[in-house]
Amino acid sequence: MTTAPVQDQATSESAPKSAVPPQSTGTHDAQQPTESYGPPKPSSREILTVHPGRLKFAENTRGEVEIDNYFKDELAENGVYEIVAVYRQTEKDGREEFYVIDGARRVKHALEAGVTEIDIDVRESFSGTPTEQQIKRILFQLSKNGHRKQISRLAEAKAHQTLLDLKMSPTKISKARHIPLPEVKNSLEVAQSELAAAALEKYNLTLEQAATLKKFEEHPDAFKRLTVVAVDQPRKFDHQAQIELDTLTRKEAMAQALAEKTRELKDAGVTVIDEPTNEHAANLRRLDVLRAKVATKPGTALTVKQHESCAGHVAWVKVDWRDKKAVATTVFACKDWRQRGHAERHAPAGKAVQINSGPQTGKKSEAEKLQINEARKYNLQWDSATEVRRRWLANFVKGRNTAPEGSQRIFTRAWAEGGRSLQKAFERKHTLLRELAGLPPHSNVDQLLKRIDEATDGKALHWNMCMLLCAMEEGLTRNSWRQPTDTDALYLQIISGLKSPKPARSTKKTTKNFYDYELAEVEERALTAAGVRRAEPARAASAATGTKPTASATSSSAEDSSTPTKTAKTADSPRTSAKAGTSDSPKAPAPATSTGAATTNA
Repeated sequence: MTTAPVQDQATSESAPKSAVPPQSTGTHDAQQPTESYGPPKPSSREILTVHPGRLKFAENTRGEVEIDNYFKDELAENGVYEIVAVYRQTEKDGREEFYVIDGARRVKHALEAGVTEIDIDVRESFSGTPTEQQIKRILFQLSKNGHRKQISRLAEAKAHQTLLDLKMSPTKISKARHIPLPEVKNSLEVAQSELAAAALEKYNLTLEQAATLKKFEEHPDAFKRLTVVAVDQPRKFDHQAQIELDTLTRKEAMAQALAEKTRELKDAGVTVIDEPTNEHAANLRRLDVLRAKVATKPGTALTVKQHESCAGHVAWVKVDWRDKKAVATTVFACKDWRQRGHAERHAPAGKAVQINSGPQTGKKSEAEKLQINEARKYNLQWDSATEVRRRWLANFVKGRNTAPEGSQRIFTRAWAEGGRSLQKAFERKHTLLRELAGLPPHSNVDQLLKRIDEATDGKALHWNMCMLLCAMEEGLTRNSWRQPTDTDALYLQIISGLKSPKPARSTKKTTKNFYDYELAEVEERALTAAGVRRAEPARAASAATGTKPTASATSSSAEDSSTPTKTAKTADSPRTSAKAGTSDSPKAPAPATSTGAATTNA
């Protein structure tokens, strides 16, 4: 143990400004307090270098210290920068002990990191009665913690940007700071966007949320909707972000398909017009409902090749969204078709216009149109929810080594019920699980079995849960939101009600909870269709897990599905500023149902 005595005024911010007591100035001295509720202030103290295992821990206002692996790794590499404050106390048996009063987190992480030396600032023990000593300790710890203000996320993001400008890569920043690479990348995204940075600061968003907003800088309506959701319903943010992203992707792909097909037609010398709102307008008919001449045999179709030389030859491009792709179709027609000598295809011989003897067929009622539009909307929302759900499932597969609470009961019930989805997963050798586990695309089940064989008992139980969930996920279809099977409903209940096991201590710094999945609106509709009350997801999941739902779990879900969550994050709501507080605008549309898509064939 190395000793380095120093004078008080030279070594501590807590020391008096002068080591020399002031001279008496008269009767006022008697009125000065004789006891101060501050830290110990001896006339001199010592800075020692000791092994962290030499220190004991006094009570701490911070409470229990959780181990942060990133902080531990930093200390293992660089040691402890800051001096730890301790007080000296002589025990009854004469032993001298040092009790930590400021720096318990550093000491505990130093022990975990294998640090062998740590500098301590030794003070005498607090004076006074045991009660006065406890009061002084608490006030001292509060004071020290009050002196520290954590750097803001925006300031940290700007610092990362400066490091990037100095040619330090995101990977090197991550390693040097011992923080996850995705966190560094998100911070850089935010630092490069004035709007995202403003939203981060004003609405106290997470870095991940602010980085997502950057993608919508040029789309103010989507930016505003997402900001509203981030503040009012943060658990729905991932789903709304995916809906907005898919909507933009779909619009861009459809616009590109339209432009390419239009250019192709114009290059071929075809006159291209905008898609008409009414294809059966008096002066316009599609070629497939026309015949070449009045004298032509009824029912004979007019082909494009036959019509190319007609002065009324026109076309428009119809773009649909099918199988997640934009499909452009050319519709050929004749403008002023009667003047061109054509007749309706099924008109009587010698007549140009078909005479309808009965009610017109093929036209849809308003109720049918509403039903079709609703199906399109929720089909698209189901596609978006599938992207979010599978990302969550991939994180679940890769991110944990232990299974959630109630796993055995979930397995027992699922295996007992069986179901076609489980049978298919066995037949296909767990295709989705191998994909989400990061195995090569053409790997076989042997590589998965090898991982399971090498796993601990706890990890093997986790693999069991992963096999079950991936099998159920593969069994979902685009029709599951309106006609879910019992297995579909059970799966959605399970993933929205999983409980994380409670480890003895935290093992990794992360804002993600791999067991916490929030259902999208369209997934809630699936449970409704299956007869499950979405207002009580924890209770529904408890039927599968055998665990008792908590009051907070059931009430929070009811709030999410009915009213926006009240938040104290900011005095201003993003509903009143379209660009993170830069201008006022009317209330944003309800975020959970926004699709923003053009009419598509979904």
